[in-house]
Amino acid sequence: MGEDFNARTGQSMETIPGMEKPPQCQNVSPVISAIIWARQLSQKIDSNIMAAKSLFMDLPALQRLVAVANDLRSNMRAYERGRFEEWQRSVLSVLQDPNQQKKYQMTGQLMEFDFEAGGLLKVNYSEKLVTLVKDARAIGEHGFPLDKSI
Repeated sequence: MGEDFNARTGQSMETIPGMEKPPQCQNVSPVISAIIWARQLSQKIDSNIMAAKSLFMDLPALQRLVAVANDLRSNMRAYERGRFEEWQRSVLSVLQDPNQQKKYQMTGQLMEFDFEAGGLLKVNYSEKLVTLVKDARAIGEHGFPLDKSI
């Protein structure tokens, strides 16, 4: 498919501005953003193929289009899987290294009452710990099996 794009446009897909990395979603890490992007593209491929099948079922080139779409979809799933495995390896390495765990502030008092401010509950979560929890929740919602230690 990339070769066809190159032949038709005279440029490589790698040289298109903004295509160095997937677009960044708000409030999630770049890894989760990449997984969401890949999942959305897979869903767009599925919906386009369904429309093409209903419109062009009598054309012989439809089978080639379906084959290219299936190949692209499998590439997107492999990309998703790769980003997940990369994320999981990095998180597990941090969780196993006591020096790195300090970045997540996983020890100490996480919540306390601030009686000087009228008894309000004060939460002492680190930004990295909040990001880890959000990422783990999003990855689990996308159907990836999380290691129990995460």
